[in-house]
Amino acid sequence: MFWRKSKGKTAESEAFARGRYERLVDKVYSRGQFSLALAHLAFGHQLSTEDEHNPTFEEFKARGVVHEDGAFDRRVFASVEFVDELFGSEGVGRCHLTHFEPYTADAKRPRWLRPLMLKCFALDSNRSTRNHLVESIRNAALSGHQFLHMHFRTDATDPAFAAGALKKLDAEGYGPSISITSISVWNSVRLPAAPAWAWTDPYEQDL
Repeated sequence: MFWRKSKGKTAESEAFARGRYERLVDKVYSRGQFSLALAHLAFGHQLSTEDEHNPTFEEFKARGVVHEDGAFDRRVFASVEFVDELFGSEGVGRCHLTHFEPYTADAKRPRWLRPLMLKCFALDSNRSTRNHLVESIRNAALSGHQFLHMHFRTDATDPAFAAGALKKLDAEGYGPSISITSISVWNSVRLPAAPAWAWTDPYEQDL
């Protein structure tokens, strides 16, 4: 009797986990938009004698998680890498879901139970987005925010495409790459010691 009850609970929890996994794939591959909650920014800065008026960034990458719409959303890590060139993209970037590999401990687990990563690549040939992101995340830190939200729009709006992406992710460990059509980051600075009534706006989105 006890074994049957435990087995039932296991099946129920696995079905719940599978549902969260499928909703996450649907969010990325059929809604046409998603947001990232960024918490870390890493970049290198190089100034050479060859072009002293145009310093270059190397390995400019932001890290965080996919913004969760509710308590039952699955936690998914995310990264945004900014590049000067991006082949095969008609938009301003590309992104895809994948699994952390290799994970020896997860080798025998179903893919929908393994950790997920959303990888984004943003085209930024003039480095304006990178400069703005550095300023924005610094202002978020000064204001005492936990995250800086970055909003993406994509060309993936077909539920049938999301179903195909789910099958590919299950079978191969990574989903199809989709085009990012727009990227936006809203910048604000707040004095951490100021009382909430002095700046709270009921119509303002928390950045």
